[in-house]
Amino acid sequence: MNLLTATGRFGVWVARVLFVFVWVRPLTTLGLVLSLLTQRVTNLLAFLLPLKIILLAGSDGVPRYFPFIDPSQKMDWIIGLAVAAVVSYILSLIAAAVSEKLAAAGSVDILRDASELATAGDDREKARQRYRDFGDICAASLFVLGGGAVLALINLPLLVFLSALLAVQYLVSVLAAITVTSPVPNVWGRLLRDKLGSWLAVMAAITFLAGFFFLLYPFVWGEGGNLLFAIISVLMLRHILAALSQIATKGVALTQQKLAINALVFRDHQLQENERKERQDLRQLFDKPSREALVAGEFAKLGRPGSVVVRWQDCLARRTGDFHVIRTDPGTGAEEPYQLQVYDRKARSQLEKEDYLFEHLPASVLPAPVTVSRLEVGEFAAQLCTYGEPVTGKDWKRWVESEVYLQLWAVPPPPRLVEVYVRYQPLLAERLTDDLIQRLEVAVDTSDEARCLAQLRMLRGTLCARLMAMPLYVHKQRLRPYDVVVNKAGGYSIMGWGDWSLEPIGAVIPGGMNDKDLAAAVVTLQEVRDDLPAGFGPEHLHLVRGCWDLEQQVKAGKYKAALETAAQLLGNPLIHADDPPVEVMDSNRDRDERGRM
Repeated sequence: MNLLTATGRFGVWVARVLFVFVWVRPLTTLGLVLSLLTQRVTNLLAFLLPLKIILLAGSDGVPRYFPFIDPSQKMDWIIGLAVAAVVSYILSLIAAAVSEKLAAAGSVDILRDASELATAGDDREKARQRYRDFGDICAASLFVLGGGAVLALINLPLLVFLSALLAVQYLVSVLAAITVTSPVPNVWGRLLRDKLGSWLAVMAAITFLAGFFFLLYPFVWGEGGNLLFAIISVLMLRHILAALSQIATKGVALTQQKLAINALVFRDHQLQENERKERQDLRQLFDKPSREALVAGEFAKLGRPGSVVVRWQDCLARRTGDFHVIRTDPGTGAEEPYQLQVYDRKARSQLEKEDYLFEHLPASVLPAPVTVSRLEVGEFAAQLCTYGEPVTGKDWKRWVESEVYLQLWAVPPPPRLVEVYVRYQPLLAERLTDDLIQRLEVAVDTSDEARCLAQLRMLRGTLCARLMAMPLYVHKQRLRPYDVVVNKAGGYSIMGWGDWSLEPIGAVIPGGMNDKDLAAAVVTLQEVRDDLPAGFGPEHLHLVRGCWDLEQQVKAGKYKAALETAAQLLGNPLIHADDPPVEVMDSNRDRDERGRM
């Protein structure tokens, strides 16, 4: 990115937007800028005047840097400056309140002028905030110019020195920003992109300290100076640097929203959604020649050279992109399928969660693929996994889904994994809170629904206790047919485990499972798991499924469906069983106790 060009374009754009604001609401826009400018000036005075008062009151007589004060009127000056300090503080508060009212009033007309269509409340709030931000940039710029003029009057050498230093810092930023929009930015580009606030803070600190030592030099090694002007200069420098940092920060934020702002401000602009930066980088770094060279090189490093074909796959998971890889063995001509999974910076946490799961539970135990290699490509992380034949939707409904879930249920999570998980994540029993159930009150229309809700709240403790007694399994969230393939061994592999959680067995029951299938699944589970509750049967699975559905329906706002699910839950014989339930876990209790269960 050329920062010089970007700065020029930003200045022109801000001027165009402000022109529209002034055209639509001239007095309101002028008042907004003046109120924001007044707020900055009065804030400065509220800091400066008390220092003057202390210097004047703490000195014998009148200091020489107050030549305009008659010694006989010293007390009058102290009282007057004290009153001025209080007034400045009050004015700063009034100016802040006025600016908010003006921003709200002016933004409504801006929206109305830009579009004749009705606007949503979210658009009005965004317009108010952006209207104020543009006014604040204008006010901050005027404050910087005014502050520079004051420094020119009281300490011109300091102004020249600071201007030169800021110019050098700007040129350094120009060099650092060269790769900031590149798919592979260097360390300076990443710093400027990811930590702009820290960058500006360091630059401001360097400038402030340099200005401070410049002011200190005459008092220590020179012939002295005007102490009052030095104090004013220090405060002016501090507030000018803060204004410059705010201009840069808000300028970057507004530029990132430029298309949306143009659609709100200019009548002839329509909102067009641009391709996200991550997708642009993905296109550049993973175009067909690049990705095939990348994968071929990775296989060569593993001592398995051969020709590869890498095709794009439509990715419906939370990853950034998937690629289907076919490697052809040069000796036998046999084809081997793999999948290249790509994660951007925001999705990297999926890989970290997957790694943590496999640290405690080997991938070979779960229906998971083998990770052949991990790669870093620019800002992306990628992994190359074994693949297979994708499952069809028809086969998924008929038998694959049932087989996959039975395989998942059969694997008990290690105690250490459960212990760590429950410290940070609530289990299903803990998520069925009274607050969650209370949301159903608004959907109660009949006496039957009222009785159902009352009974559900009364039996919630028993229900949650039954859930806590159920064994857990590693649940793959949003498991769909496209996540599952048939591997070369004839088994199933679930592609991508970054969105796992621990849930009680039965949270999701495949649609193809009838009561006979559930009974057979219970027999299988009794053979492979020794942590099942006494008398474990299909009703336990139905209980968990009902609780899971209840939670999902309430969160989705499907309250009528949730009441129907609650009625079915209350008919489950486990809720009315005579044997005492396991103690309900208190959500506020130390999570270490839950980890030991």
